[in-house]
Amino acid sequence: MRSVLIVDAAVGGGHRSVAEAIAHAVRARLGERVVVHRTDAFASGRWPARHAEALYALAIVRLPLLWRLAYAATDNPAARAGDALLTYLLAPSLRGSLATLLPDLVLTTVPVVGPALASARAHNGHRAPWLTMLTDLGHAHATWFAPRVAQYLAPSGETYVQCRARGVAAERVCYTGLPVRPAFLARWPDPASARARLGRPAERVTALVLGGAAGAGPTLRLVQMLAHLAPDVQQVVVCGHNDRLRRSLAALRLPSVVVLGYVSDVARLMAAADLIVTKAGASTTAEALVMGRPLVISSALPGQEEANACHLARHHAAAVALGAEPAARAVARLAASAEERAAIVAWARPLAVLHAHAADAVARLVAGWLGEARAGAGEIPGSAQPGAR
Repeated sequence: MRSVLIVDAAVGGGHRSVAEAIAHAVRARLGERVVVHRTDAFASGRWPARHAEALYALAIVRLPLLWRLAYAATDNPAARAGDALLTYLLAPSLRGSLATLLPDLVLTTVPVVGPALASARAHNGHRAPWLTMLTDLGHAHATWFAPRVAQYLAPSGETYVQCRARGVAAERVCYTGLPVRPAFLARWPDPASARARLGRPAERVTALVLGGAAGAGPTLRLVQMLAHLAPDVQQVVVCGHNDRLRRSLAALRLPSVVVLGYVSDVARLMAAADLIVTKAGASTTAEALVMGRPLVISSALPGQEEANACHLARHHAAAVALGAEPAARAVARLAASAEERAAIVAWARPLAVLHAHAADAVARLVAGWLGEARAGAGEIPGSAQPGAR
């Protein structure tokens, strides 16, 4: 039996979602021939790495300017000032995982862990293939890249080109799309029927408002403005772990607004929505595209999500209306026009198809690498370029 180790992180949520999608696809393709392990690079690390999820949420909600500066400062292959610290914080637990599991392949879905993983592999003499799945759609940040990565998996044409521009050989980059979890690939009923199953008014146009796990973005003001502009639109608002936002929205007692905290069945809520309002997180937007729901991008975190928003706008795959008032007006306009909603979905269909097949594409690559390990072959499996499929 072969062993695969996926290194992910709860930071941001999307890295873990992609890891879950890949793990499921690998198990589905290889069955009992493989065992898939996952480890959170930060949760098992030294203090304060184990608090990375809370620190990240604090940064993006309270200190976005600081996050912007950090993102820009580290987007340089020569700026490796933090490598030694990250190695100190993360490498010991990674060494332990490698020593215990002895994986035949390692796959990472989170940036910045490269130096620590490279150090752990060198310390353990671990030479099995190492694949890196990028999870940003618009920009391939420098912290994704590390020595001795066998292959980079690019979720978009833009990131494929940027991998090449950073000096990665064509045979070491594969254009896969962004893997999404099985729930978003299921056959769901139409939105009205899905709403009826949830006990919601089936006839009312419904907007699902998402702020990510941290409840980031101008959600409170957006919901208020939309309730004023389009009171007939039913809003289902997911606040994630942001209890302050949830309490503030609940205190408004708006009759057209359903307020939820953290939910694990986002696919079911997406199925019941006529349109989805969200910040520009890569996984959430890919999931919405796969489910055929029109997107309104209401905010974008500095750095990676700004690039994601540009990616969606470039492909006409979403209405990008940053800020509470622009987003509320965009939602009100789309809620009133089924034709305009259908047009956005049509533009987005090529990306939706790409992401819908991405998890299995990655699973095929993993199978190829494991086959190479058994045969001792020297070729790199499954390199593909944008437009190749």
